[in-house]
Amino acid sequence: MEKINNCALRILGRREFSVFELKEKLNKKFPDQKECIDTLLISFKEKDWVSDIRFSEVFIKDQIIKKQGPRKIEMKLFKKGITSELMTESLNKFYPENKQIPIAQYLGLRKKDEILRRKPKIADFELDGKVNQFLIGRGFGYDVIGKLEL
Repeated sequence: MEKINNCALRILGRREFSVFELKEKLNKKFPDQKECIDTLLISFKEKDWVSDIRFSEVFIKDQIIKKQGPRKIEMKLFKKGITSELMTESLNKFYPENKQIPIAQYLGLRKKDEILRRKPKIADFELDGKVNQFLIGRGFGYDVIGKLEL
């Protein structure tokens, strides 16, 4: 148990982890100690050393800096074991639509310039389609894309 505890503390010392991620890491390292790991995780949650709420907040803020859209962030959070309720709550709190629009606007204009440099005689509808497709790929929704002035 001591060895697992020390390993978990070293892992958490590097960055914030979701409970699911930490459990996966520990299960990989100590496959025959699943019950000890579950007990340890309960203890860590009670001491607030590992928290899905805190993890999702940090993760969302990091993804905003990387200029990702909310849909892409949702997919990544889902893979990290965050519940859909917590995802929705955290995204609404830390990444409302009024924060998404300037980021999508910046990315859209940058992509538009890039496309025009490569293909100066591209048709407007084709250009708009390529920019919209790029923004959808980055995780922005049609509601946000529709409000942009590109």
